[in-house]
Amino acid sequence: MFITNNFLSDLLPEYFNRYPKIELELVVSDHFIDLVDRGFDLAIRAGELKGSTLVVRKLMDVELVLVATLLYPEQHGRPKTVSDLKAHNCLIDTTSSYKNHWPVADKKNGKYVTVEGNVRANSGETVRSLALSGRGIALMPKFFFARDIYEGRLASFLDSKIQFSGGIFAAYPQRKHLSPNVRSFIDYLVGYIDQLELLCHKQ
Repeated sequence: MFITNNFLSDLLPEYFNRYPKIELELVVSDHFIDLVDRGFDLAIRAGELKGSTLVVRKLMDVELVLVATLLYPEQHGRPKTVSDLKAHNCLIDTTSSYKNHWPVADKKNGKYVTVEGNVRANSGETVRSLALSGRGIALMPKFFFARDIYEGRLASFLDSKIQFSGGIFAAYPQRKHLSPNVRSFIDYLVGYIDQLELLCHKQ
């Protein structure tokens, strides 16, 4: 659900504007699906893909970011240390692998900090909306907040304390030739991600 809520939901409308005749069956699941057994052409997956018999193409590295509105520090104070996060209302995305055990530490290889808040949601869009309204602090992939940070709606902090490595991958069965439709979707993904990464690097 994470990829659908936080990634594909923004990408698909423009894709269909460009390729209106393509038909797509989208299956959303947090569980592993055998592409060959189920007859699927392509999977978009987050995390590390080890020991896979599929053809795997890394689409992007995932960098996390802690964010809050620019006015948030005036009302609640600005977290200056990792421990300070425990005193703040943290908006928790339950579709993430870390949930409320955030990979933020004062020392390398330190323990995750356990945070609390009055909202737990399996929707990145809900977490983003609440962060923008000043209701708390959010930790999510930077690409999801890139435009908000670039345009000054949100500010990031404690960037050097975040300890996380991950990626988003396209995976598909080993075949001699990809179908034109699958190829067009992968090519569109790559172009979309290039624009996201360019926006992230502007900050």
